[in-house]
Amino acid sequence: MYTGSLFYCLEIMVSEHQFDPEVISAVRSAHTAVNVITYFLLFLAVFAGVMLGVFNAADDTTTEGFVMGFAAIFFLLSIPAIVTCWLVKRCIAHPEPWKQAVVWTYCLLLIPVFPLGTGGAIAILYGQIKWMRAP
Repeated sequence: MYTGSLFYCLEIMVSEHQFDPEVISAVRSAHTAVNVITYFLLFLAVFAGVMLGVFNAADDTTTEGFVMGFAAIFFLLSIPAIVTCWLVKRCIAHPEPWKQAVVWTYCLLLIPVFPLGTGGAIAILYGQIKWMRAP
């Protein structure tokens, strides 16, 4: 039964399968890595939105130019970041092949984004592989 918790997979791991605490901490670190990457993307979206808003409103006397410039970049970056965070966090440590494919694809896209993406991808893959190898 789904309880609505962000760590639902961890609750199942603890209650039903009795995984090693090391595996549970590795999966939790993968969740934390996804959160850190999402927060960085949201910060980047706010920064880029403010910059484009200021550039767009440079010759305008109303705030409409700023709002349109801010919204053009902010929502373009922030909505996919939040949806991807939501999706990947629910796919970590699940046995279905398509959920594992989501996690691996996310990590493959992050690896070239050095240093934050590489570190985050390594933490996520470490948690996923640790969970896959658990008895």
